[in-house]
Amino acid sequence: MDFKISDEQRAFVDTVRRVCQKEFAPCAIKYLDGTWPAENLQRLAEIGVLGMAVPQEYGGSE
Repeated sequence: MDFKISDEQRAFVDTVRRVCQKEFAPCAIKYLDGTWPAENLQRLAEIGVLGMAVPQEYGGSE
C-alpha cells in the first residue's frame, strides 16, 4: 500500500501547521482556564478544516 500524501494534501497540512504555530500557539496559554477558543475554530473553518469530513452536498469540502 502507498500511504504517501499528494502535493495538494501536503500544502493543506503546511497551511494548518502555519496557522497553528503563528496564530494559535502564542495565545494558547489563555485557554488553560477552560475558555472555549471560538476564534480558533472560526479560523480553522476559514481555511477549510472543519468541513473536511462532511460531503460537499451538505456544505463540506468533500
